[in-house]
Amino acid sequence: MRTRGFRRFDFTAKVRLFALLSFLSLLVILLSATMLFTEANVLLGRELEERLALAARLGGQRLEEHLPRPAGGSLPALRARAQGLLEALQRQTGVARLVLILPDGSHVETPVPAGRRPVLPPAEAWEPQPEAGRSLPRVLFTDYHWAGGGYFRTLFWPLREPEGPAWALLAVEERADFLGFLDRVRWILPAVTLAGLGGAALLGWLFLRAVLRPYAALAAAARDLQALTPEPLPEAGEGDLESVPGLFRRLVGRLQRQEAELSRLYAGADRRGGAAAVEDSILGSITSGIISVRPDLTLRVFNRPALHIFGLTEGEVVGRPCQEVFGPGGAITLLAGEALATGKTHSRLELVVTRPDGAARWVGLASSVVRDGRGEAAGVTFLLTDLTEVRRLQEQVTLQESLAKVGQLSAGIAHEVRNALGAILGFAKLLKKHLTAEDPRAVHVQAIIDETNSLETTLRDFLTYARPARLQVGTLAVRDLVEEALDPYRVPLQESGVAVSCRHEGREIQIQGDRTALRQALGNLIRNALEAMPRGGRLVLVARRLPEGPQEDGAAPVEIRVEDTGEGIATEDAGRIFTPFFTTKERGTGLGLALAQKAVVAHGGRIEVESRPGVGTTFRIILPAKPTAAHIRGVAA
Repeated sequence: MRTRGFRRFDFTAKVRLFALLSFLSLLVILLSATMLFTEANVLLGRELEERLALAARLGGQRLEEHLPRPAGGSLPALRARAQGLLEALQRQTGVARLVLILPDGSHVETPVPAGRRPVLPPAEAWEPQPEAGRSLPRVLFTDYHWAGGGYFRTLFWPLREPEGPAWALLAVEERADFLGFLDRVRWILPAVTLAGLGGAALLGWLFLRAVLRPYAALAAAARDLQALTPEPLPEAGEGDLESVPGLFRRLVGRLQRQEAELSRLYAGADRRGGAAAVEDSILGSITSGIISVRPDLTLRVFNRPALHIFGLTEGEVVGRPCQEVFGPGGAITLLAGEALATGKTHSRLELVVTRPDGAARWVGLASSVVRDGRGEAAGVTFLLTDLTEVRRLQEQVTLQESLAKVGQLSAGIAHEVRNALGAILGFAKLLKKHLTAEDPRAVHVQAIIDETNSLETTLRDFLTYARPARLQVGTLAVRDLVEEALDPYRVPLQESGVAVSCRHEGREIQIQGDRTALRQALGNLIRNALEAMPRGGRLVLVARRLPEGPQEDGAAPVEIRVEDTGEGIATEDAGRIFTPFFTTKERGTGLGLALAQKAVVAHGGRIEVESRPGVGTTFRIILPAKPTAAHIRGVAA
């Protein structure tokens, strides 16, 4: 019963419920991370205090056993002996500094870097023991203080005779960079938590708008298509997504019946009279592409939407054979021949059409055989629907969902992973400081440090990929953008024997975009091309405007093409190259192409790839002349 109840929710309610549950999950994760962070800070501080107390206890016992009590003439001898004992204790305990402070204000300390401030004990450190019979002396801890390029904390341990005043103070100082830094910025943690919750709420709201708007537009488009026929069709609500596909299928069937009726009227009426007017009227009112083929496979009808889909003009198609327009192995040629020979048709077939300019379009196709009064095949009619924008929207929504999931995971574990890496790196450096260069263990400690730094770099790239994009949009000259992306690789390309050529077609091309994000995306593609040509080759960069039709501001999209003659991409890997952490390189992180795709999609564009193993690879970045406000705010990223 619960499942049936949930299914009664419309699509909008389901998406909003999912967003609410996601926000609550993020709230739990942030609160849990805050609690864990606070507890870890307390435990690390307690561990530091215990270490200082242990070193002070050991040093106090040694000094009380081996040092004479200060007297008027014994101070020089006491200082000389104390110096050696303190240095031996420092080597044994590994603390940063040991200082013996005498009542007259003089002190003896272990060697420290120049510029380190002197240790000044508080006045209460010299006071007598407050409780009689106490086994351990009263110790004082200073706050975390900045000195000599880092944070330190000091413990003062009094040296005294039983039931007597202190005759000296032992100061034990230890480095505590991480804890000292957290102590100075401890107010940031609640602020970050509140900002994270506010940001999550804002992103959730933007996510709902971005996801629900396309489906509402589809439902509205379905209602508009009902005007094509006087017969009633079921209503499609904005949130009732399941009814939209059925509605479109009914409309396709109805248009096919209208096309059959058109053929019947054309065969029985004057071709130069009323039938031509009826045909023109019907074809002019249909927004889908219509192609009609005669039995000899010559093209009879090719309306304006179909011309736009294929990127052709009417003079290039009408009256010409399909073999010349689409090629002998073209999809339309093969489907038309199959329908005329066997009568086989398709109600819903998706195919990819490559236009003369190289752009790819996704097309939904339905076909039917037109028969004359004797029942013989008089031709084939194709109904075409341009699905390119729908497919691109699906890809952007999929990328948004992937980034949202990665962002939720990374927000919960980033602090914990970085804390662990910081602790590992700190202890490794501490070990290295106590090992000589000739010690064979130093090599292993350095390996730990190198691998920890490498993991930190990978984590930073991962967080960069998962973090929503914020574009700093400005006017960019595409020529300058390409040259800036190419400059860091000119010398490596020349050393590898790669010939580079840049071609800018047409007049000066300008776009609105983020210079840094697009330069990094192009740089990733150039670096991949360089790595694919270790024995030399040719790299070609092409920039041009596409003739896909003007946008709202009158500017056509811009294409930046990166072509190489390298090793190519294996067929089985072509569908995964933009997946984060997928790589075929020994030292690669698998984030270069993922970051490039993210930057391009954030501008409302797309990135396409064509590759032939052993021949080369071509990446096509297609950008709008001006990204929408939603992309500028980072919704699409």
